[in-house]
Amino acid sequence: MFQLWGFAKTLAYTTTVGLCMYPGIAAAAKITTFDAPGAAEGTYAIAVSKAGVAGYYFDSSGTPHSFVRASDGTITSFDPPGAESSAVGGINAHGTITGGYEDGSGGHGYVRAPDGTFTSFDVPGSPGTGGVAINARGAIAGTYDDSSYEPHGFVRAPDGTITTFDPAGSENTAVTCINAHGVVAGDYWDGQDETIHGFVRAADGTITSFDVPGSTATYANGIDPSGAVTGPYIDGSGEHGYVRAADGTFTTFDVPGSTDTSPDAINNKGAVTGDYADSGGNGQGFVRAPDGTITTFDVPGAEATTPTATSGNMITGYWADGTAEHGFLRKGH
Repeated sequence: MFQLWGFAKTLAYTTTVGLCMYPGIAAAAKITTFDAPGAAEGTYAIAVSKAGVAGYYFDSSGTPHSFVRASDGTITSFDPPGAESSAVGGINAHGTITGGYEDGSGGHGYVRAPDGTFTSFDVPGSPGTGGVAINARGAIAGTYDDSSYEPHGFVRAPDGTITTFDPAGSENTAVTCINAHGVVAGDYWDGQDETIHGFVRAADGTITSFDVPGSTATYANGIDPSGAVTGPYIDGSGEHGYVRAADGTFTTFDVPGSTDTSPDAINNKGAVTGDYADSGGNGQGFVRAPDGTITTFDVPGAEATTPTATSGNMITGYWADGTAEHGFLRKGH
């Protein structure tokens, strides 16, 4: 698993924008697979919008680089100037990308404009900063390390102003997503009771912590425009999915027959996508419609399928065939 500068989530960094998913999608959906040019040790599609798919890949030396795949299928590899390695966190509807990169001085965040120009940024005093998600207005949410390399959250406004934060009691904060209204979600480790909790940070800075009832760990992976949050939680019987409405009401679910269910993103209609483990322990994809209907899917020939992000009628992610990971784009209603 690839972790970059304190990003506490691995491969599930999402920008949650509109996804149109309904029961019966699987029958008409079309899956396209791809690899970034120069990828030798895996291609990971991490974010999607109407502007394209963005992610990162590993070259033959095991070094990660970023890429964007346009709607016509053209793939452009990139690294910020001076970068030794880089990774993507999110892409918005305009094609603006955020992520993180490393150079000789440490880890930094970046913004890549649609024309390919870069802006680097750092949380002041941090040895490692990375953008995890970006909304249509250009607000970025991410994670940074302090001098002890403990991770904390930040929001970078469109004008470049950076505000840092942690939920009360947090010793390790992981930011995962931001919605159109600037509401941020993620999870954190509470050193006092050694438990992982979810949180929502409102645009005014108010932070609300939450736990799925009966859980020993609650993770937050996606947020929709209404403030509904989804992710997995763990209890004594395994890993399960949940949706927490903006009013704090929880709905829990499992893919039928699964041993673990892990939601990764939610759209503005309330549809959830993610992955699950079947009875044989194999990873597959799923879509849960707003009415609770669950449809499963796999990339043909895949040993494991991992959706990571959604936009419009699209799901993106990566799949494994036994030799490496590859990107995929699933389109259709």
